[in-house]
Amino acid sequence: MIDIIIPTYNRSALLDLTLSSLLNQTINLTSINVVVVDDGSSDNTIEVVKSYSDKLNVKYFYQADRGYRVASARNMGLKNCNSDICVFIDAGIVLESKCISKHLEFHNNFDNPISVIGYIYGFDDQDPDLRELVKITNKIKNTDSLITYFDAKRIYLDPREREYSKYNYQIDQLPAPWVYFWSGHLSINRKYMESEVYFDTVFEPRYGFEDIDLGYRLHHKKMSIYLLKEAKAFHYPHGKMGNYCEGNEMNSHIFYLKHKTELIRLFNNNGGTFGFNELLLKMNIS
Repeated sequence: MIDIIIPTYNRSALLDLTLSSLLNQTINLTSINVVVVDDGSSDNTIEVVKSYSDKLNVKYFYQADRGYRVASARNMGLKNCNSDICVFIDAGIVLESKCISKHLEFHNNFDNPISVIGYIYGFDDQDPDLRELVKITNKIKNTDSLITYFDAKRIYLDPREREYSKYNYQIDQLPAPWVYFWSGHLSINRKYMESEVYFDTVFEPRYGFEDIDLGYRLHHKKMSIYLLKEAKAFHYPHGKMGNYCEGNEMNSHIFYLKHKTELIRLFNNNGGTFGFNELLLKMNIS
């Protein structure tokens, strides 16, 4: 069994796309439990979830709207899972048909708990070619075909692709694989997490760093973080809600104050994810 946790807020149309992609998974759907956690939506999110109740093993949980509380939402999802292996995907992440089976197969290759980062096509914080991406998406509606097209053209690849390919996709060998720990598409074995808070709510109600912080803590506890490029998903084009940059900057400071390590100070001074592992390798920091 495997649980899929989807936090959402006023994105019912995007949630519908995500849930629909689960119906196309090659894995037996009876092996999937879906947990949707609603962060206080005022749209028709609950009706969308109910429309899948006869097709998926889906549970719905609601928390009041008190600002951006995705850490709390994901924690609620974790606490209501039935399986040790949990996949996190955001509303608007559309999965290739083999995606969930790839996660499960990869976890089953290990006796020890691991965490796995999935691949996301079409994700770009700046969205410079959003209109062109929408055109392609409207033309190629099948997710598997769309991802095959992106691969063939080498376009709309995961924004971390340059880093991934630089290290031959072996991020588990890097000094700081946690910098790639973005919760839009990843899976975790919960066995190392039972005695601690999952995602730290200290970062709420702002955007960012609750996922990188968890990755940092899991790495510190010696849980390996792997990239699974074969687990593919597409970020359906949509913008971000709220003041992304301001909240992210504040949370980077909170991340440092929480741990107060030279490593995190370097991470913040580097400007975040990109180029950080290269810096550590040059400095011979492991």
